[in-house]
Amino acid sequence: MKKRIAVIGVTIFVLWNVVTIFVILSQLSTKRAPGVTEKITQLEEKIKSQVQANQELLQLLMQHKNKNSLLDYNFSKSKDKAHSSHSLEEEKPVVDDSVIAVLVFACNRPTVQRNLDQLLKYRPSERKFPIIVTQDCGHQPTADVIQSYADKLTHIKHPYLDDIILPKKEKKFAGYHKIARHYKWALNYTFHKLNYSAVIIVEVTFR
Repeated sequence: MKKRIAVIGVTIFVLWNVVTIFVILSQLSTKRAPGVTEKITQLEEKIKSQVQANQELLQLLMQHKNKNSLLDYNFSKSKDKAHSSHSLEEEKPVVDDSVIAVLVFACNRPTVQRNLDQLLKYRPSERKFPIIVTQDCGHQPTADVIQSYADKLTHIKHPYLDDIILPKKEKKFAGYHKIARHYKWALNYTFHKLNYSAVIIVEVTFR
């Protein structure tokens, strides 16, 4: 439809010029009278004005055509982009951000059982608050207690149990270095391996 309008505009422009030339020839073929030179001069000015007006009309038609083409292109591009974005949203998996893992740090104390019993008793939802027990030290009695809860929790073990080599002045802080190493490993494992986005950290009490 828009192309047809542009063609009609150009056709009108051509016909208008043909009519203008016909009028010129008709006036020139008439009997010349006194002052004909002056009339011809006036006619030439009118022709120039008319040609200029026709050119401006043609430019407006072409601009209108280009503007419509650009609008069609932008509309089509926006439509494709919206469709693509909608498709990506449909394909993106839904993640439940309300799930918060409870990360319990344990080492060599079987009394971790008291902490776990309290957590299992008071947590409002098993699905929203899954319990993960991360164990350092390699203490088997503590591991046996944790594993007795079976599928009620997830038991992970820190694989790096070697002593940390420290300067003589810092050896008294070896325990803190091991705790920091355990924390780093456990948090990385929880976030990147188990794919949780948030955690609540719980330490085993000594009582």
